[in-house]
Amino acid sequence: MRRMRNVETGKIINIVEHIMLRYSCWEYYLTDRKHGNDDIEALVYGYDVELATVSLLEIEAPAGFRTKNLRKLMPVPGWKWVKERRVISKKNSEQITTNKKTVDLPTISYESLSDKC
Repeated sequence: MRRMRNVETGKIINIVEHIMLRYSCWEYYLTDRKHGNDDIEALVYGYDVELATVSLLEIEAPAGFRTKNLRKLMPVPGWKWVKERRVISKKNSEQITTNKKTVDLPTISYESLSDKC
């Protein structure tokens, strides 16, 4: 998942998947907001850019490209990818904090590494 922010309004949406249609080259940036069984909110980049509810049944069949790896995709015009912040603090163990969760990492000493090499 990656977050995208509207440049004008500041609205942030969570993008979980990208689909590009085979013949029209329309792009669908699927969000994590589902509406019913087959409907999902998506940022649609076609003739215009709009946030709309789309049917997965209608866009899955003509999909030419589909990925959940969003790292190398360009954002939609008028939107920007939100940069995830990493804060590292040192105590007895290292702690890495992202926007959503904190992960504790064990402290590794050089002595313990040299014993295993």
